[in-house]
Amino acid sequence: MDELIKYPPLSEQDSAFGFCVTSYGKISMTSNVAKLKADHPALYTSEFFEKRGRALPEFLVAFFCGGSGDIFCEGKKMRISGDSVIFIPPDMRHRYMPHKSWTAYWFNFSGALAHAAFDKIFAETGGCPHAIAPASGFAARFEETLSKLDAQEPPLCKLSAVSGLVGDFLKLRAGLKKNQNPRKGLAEAALDYIWKDPRGRLRVADVAAQFCVSAKTLERAFAAKFSTGVRAQILKCRLMRAEGLLKECDLPLKTVAALSGFSSYANLRNAFAKKTALPASGRRRP
Repeated sequence: MDELIKYPPLSEQDSAFGFCVTSYGKISMTSNVAKLKADHPALYTSEFFEKRGRALPEFLVAFFCGGSGDIFCEGKKMRISGDSVIFIPPDMRHRYMPHKSWTAYWFNFSGALAHAAFDKIFAETGGCPHAIAPASGFAARFEETLSKLDAQEPPLCKLSAVSGLVGDFLKLRAGLKKNQNPRKGLAEAALDYIWKDPRGRLRVADVAAQFCVSAKTLERAFAAKFSTGVRAQILKCRLMRAEGLLKECDLPLKTVAALSGFSSYANLRNAFAKKTALPASGRRRP
């Protein structure tokens, strides 16, 4: 889908039904510029990004499929990265600041039936900023939903599309929370997750998203439990995986590096060099 911004006219049918989609689309934004239509009802200026923010009389669901930035809401701050979703209830003042640029899908909706269906759901998410990191396939899922929000669609069809998408996100959120072992603290559960596959996408924000917490919260948990940061533990896991592979098999060094989560053998070699004088090649079994 190319960039799209739509403000469907409010119909008597939608108002009577109690569910009105007020805007939806896909947009790319930079640190202080948004490519918006001239008739946008709330122009995006540097003042909006940095100070004022806004409080809308409607629900907002947004999915960020590229870039990164911060969401500020009711005195809270949440770092947003690619493949994250946020929920914002009506009348909650918020603003956002892309770091470099980001791409986002969104839709806003309101009405008596909307409140009946979603007030409790949005309250249970903890409001905004609340972010989860879904699978990349949600971009296609979002595009599918937006295609059903046209003003010509029956209101029940629009409600069904929105409910289905929000429900999918909540199922994902519930599944992510199950990653946490209730007998373990956050730091131990996150470390278990890292150990399962150190080859994976393991930026601090990615690990934090698996447990529905911010990167700062995860860093504090690791500092309290292990007296070290998340990145240090990720590197430790990768080095131990590499050392085990070097001792147990005769794979090429480049392959060992890849299987251990290093982007190149040079990075693996440098990591070992910082840890000990014995190079990676010297760790081969005799």
